[in-house]
Amino acid sequence: MQNKMCDERSTWDVISKSDDFKNNHPTNITSLEPKFTFLHAKDRVLCLVLDTSGSMDSENRIERLQQAAGIFLLQIIEDQSYVGIVGFHSYATEIQKLTVIESEDSRKKLKNLLPKIASGGTNICAGVQAGFQSGAWMYSIQNGAGMPQVVTITVTSRAADENIPPVTVNAHLNQDTTSYPKPLIIFAEVSQGFLPVVGANVTATVERAEGQPVNLELLDNGGGADAVRNDGVYSRYFIEFLGNGRYTIKVSVQGKDGIVRLTTRKQSHAMYIPGYVQNGKEMVRSASNFLYKATKHRVYFRDVKILLPITWNSQPNYQRPSTQSYEKVKAEIMANVIIANPHTQYGDDPYTLQYGQCGDKGRYIHFTQNFMLDDSLIQLYGERGRVLVHEWAHLRWGVFDEYNDLVPFYAVGNTYEATSTGLPDTDCNFFPDQNQVTSTSIMYTTGLPGVVDFCDNKTHNREAPNMQNKMCDERSTWDVISKSDDFKNNHPTNITSLEPKFTFLHVKDRVLCLVLDTSGSMGSENRIQRLQQAAGIFLLQIIEDQSYVGIVGFHSYAKVIHELTLIESEDARKKLKNLLPKISSGGTNICEGVRAGFQVLRGDDGSTNGDEIVLLTDGEDSGISRCFSEVEQSGAVIHTIALGPKAAKELEQLSSKTGICEHCIDLIISHVQSLGGLQYAATDKLDENGLVDAFTGLVSGNGNMSQQSIQLESSGKSIASNDWFNGTVFIDKSVGKNTSFVITWGIDTPEMFIRDPKGKLYRNGNFEMDRVLFTARLPIPGLAQVRF
Repeated sequence: MQNKMCDERSTWDVISKSDDFKNNHPTNITSLEPKFTFLHAKDRVLCLVLDTSGSMDSENRIERLQQAAGIFLLQIIEDQSYVGIVGFHSYATEIQKLTVIESEDSRKKLKNLLPKIASGGTNICAGVQAGFQSGAWMYSIQNGAGMPQVVTITVTSRAADENIPPVTVNAHLNQDTTSYPKPLIIFAEVSQGFLPVVGANVTATVERAEGQPVNLELLDNGGGADAVRNDGVYSRYFIEFLGNGRYTIKVSVQGKDGIVRLTTRKQSHAMYIPGYVQNGKEMVRSASNFLYKATKHRVYFRDVKILLPITWNSQPNYQRPSTQSYEKVKAEIMANVIIANPHTQYGDDPYTLQYGQCGDKGRYIHFTQNFMLDDSLIQLYGERGRVLVHEWAHLRWGVFDEYNDLVPFYAVGNTYEATSTGLPDTDCNFFPDQNQVTSTSIMYTTGLPGVVDFCDNKTHNREAPNMQNKMCDERSTWDVISKSDDFKNNHPTNITSLEPKFTFLHVKDRVLCLVLDTSGSMGSENRIQRLQQAAGIFLLQIIEDQSYVGIVGFHSYAKVIHELTLIESEDARKKLKNLLPKISSGGTNICEGVRAGFQVLRGDDGSTNGDEIVLLTDGEDSGISRCFSEVEQSGAVIHTIALGPKAAKELEQLSSKTGICEHCIDLIISHVQSLGGLQYAATDKLDENGLVDAFTGLVSGNGNMSQQSIQLESSGKSIASNDWFNGTVFIDKSVGKNTSFVITWGIDTPEMFIRDPKGKLYRNGNFEMDRVLFTARLPIPGLAQVRF
């Protein structure tokens, strides 16, 4: 065959003339030992990069593309592959991020997303670059045990740049409790710092003690439960109750490419600007007098707390805050004013983030630096104290504006009326006459000196197409305000001095104690192990550096497991994690646990003011009310986690006893809020990650967002023997620092694979294993890859 195929040439003649032997001369090599590398084939990762330029509209090309690519997606691409889609013409658009092919539905979903319209030029490089750009981290976990087991994965990260805030989501309900079957409203505030993120895909998952979880798409369209369109607040009614009980809610957010845009603009650190404080005090003094008259001698600002950022230098007259916080979380908001960068939609306009129903409290009042310091803006917006009263009515009493910039006039018979009192000019713009004889309404304008009252039932215009009429069923603002809790048994009084008392509160590093139930019932449903796993994640990844943390265990009595420890190294975190309780026995005495927690918290400065307790319990305790008074007087914040269906019904009352500030306003420098303790619940369903979610939600409230841990993924699944659990985690450019993947299991260590966007593969040997807690942790060094 050699002679036949090579024209009778010798084998060495053919070999020596191959490319391998060009300029390849004999050498003396001492070791001829080969280097062996093992390459393990994994599931396919593929992106369709499809031309959608104008020329694709000819010769029926775009339709043929859909047909051929559709066949590929429905019939050719293998199960467990990852597929994304990019369309390009003059520029590229990411149509779909990587999606795992695990069902017929996932194939059909991708097929239906194939491009249908052709236009523009052709930029192939833009398409290829977009195909590389997914930023997807993929995980695959195989259960090697001989029986099914539950596996969970949690991924957390921190801000990539301390000067650029990360994108965060904060979930809220319109009320903490309801009576079945009255609906609840789920809200999700998606923001980057104080800038709203619009155009996102937001999904709420409601987990119930019985039955399957319910997924709801939350909308920011100004319809249904959503009050204002494109304000970064996504909403939806929830009505799918199975009966009374505890329900847990978590929210996930993904961007819609081509719509969502994140800022990379650096935010200035909080600094001491005398004008903030001085002008703020003058604003509140003026507002106190104006509010007293507007509420018919019933309400004024008596106590004012100014919460100063941790970055400001301490002064002798600064006090430590108790239940005030910078954290943007669900709270019993008594007062909340922030001074921050201009809003992308409103600029320097003062506004209140308000997305509840009529009479519901708002989230916060937003003033800009320019509004506080530039006196020339007074002519535009009105005197600052009057503006504060207008916004305060939004925030505190849940009333709405009585103007409508989009509909300045409305028809009454054959004539047109302005939405409020005034004279239209020939261009149909509305400019209020400065010389008004009417005294209403504060919710229409703050720029007219003669306007000093809220409209009441005699002066209210029910026909005007404004937000107050829409949201409050045509009720007047004073009718809504006067029926709020603030005005119950609140009769007019003559007060000689309306001067507020100002207190400066300076944020300090976090001081926290874990108070953990170790009673006998924690031995059931794998609870004590799940506690160790979830609290371990909190200690290793969530709690911020320079915080102080202690641990208390309690059953029939309480035991201090460890006094306050400064979190200043990885070793300090691991030491605390290894001390988490492992044995359960005895009854449940929650008050003993709380008192021991207070004892630990006093270890730094002798006080519990502003400190935090994280209280986890699964048991009933009829004596919990015995320590309500101590909790109220402590000045501490108590976060509660109810584990399982039998946790004490009074548990939520403990957290609601903290964070309540009656008859006060907190004027807050930078971004600050007032809150009570957070309330969480976790079911005993092992394939749900509720307990981990509760602990990962306990981020700091000290205003330093670069230190806050952001949860990127939280998922769990019961996997059959030798079956797989696959998923994708997308890391956007605002995060990526201190990224960690944590995997937990219940029986035997699974096979774990993590692939970064460049294709680097991490396996079991790369994880930090804890075979006692059945936990594996993969910290990603440096900044986690976002793209190629």
